[in-house]
Amino acid sequence: MCNLFPLSVVNRVMKLPWLLLLVSFTALGATSNDLRHRERNFGIEVNILWPFEPFRTTEVKFLFPIAEGGDLVLGWGRQNWTIGEGASVNPGTMDSHALILGVKQFIAHTSAVVEYDAWLAHDRLKNLDGSYSVGWSWSNEFFIGNEFYLGNTFTTITPGINAGFWAYKTYPQKIDDRFIWTVLPKVNAGFDFH
Repeated sequence: MCNLFPLSVVNRVMKLPWLLLLVSFTALGATSNDLRHRERNFGIEVNILWPFEPFRTTEVKFLFPIAEGGDLVLGWGRQNWTIGEGASVNPGTMDSHALILGVKQFIAHTSAVVEYDAWLAHDRLKNLDGSYSVGWSWSNEFFIGNEFYLGNTFTTITPGINAGFWAYKTYPQKIDDRFIWTVLPKVNAGFDFH
């Protein structure tokens, strides 16, 4: 199952024409920006879609080149969303801060990118009955998208699809929601420092 947010909410977000247009460019694999990426010293990326309802998640990531077309990802994430009854994960309000560690790789010298991020988080889930579940968690995030430079600037936009699941939690839960996939659209904005 991959239903973190109610299907009606995800469908509403997925039907946005601009988002579908961005995702279609990802599938087409537009012109390569791989070489421009390789010339930079480091980069910064922020998720520009998820800070808004219903996701209410912030990501800030620093990207450090470690291999040809590959980056080490180091960042901070915050989740502050509310889930009602009927979802495949524990209902309630999540307040979570995470250290993000990962790797990002351009595919075959194209603009297509894949990324894996581990979210090592301290969670505070306010359950629907008013009680709290507090502890540590580890979630896995997998992203595939296409990175575009805006004209001759060092600014990038990377639309794509994100899939993830919790692998470990130290706190008690009413629903064992580990290994339940969540698939969502994602759009990152970035800047390269040369």
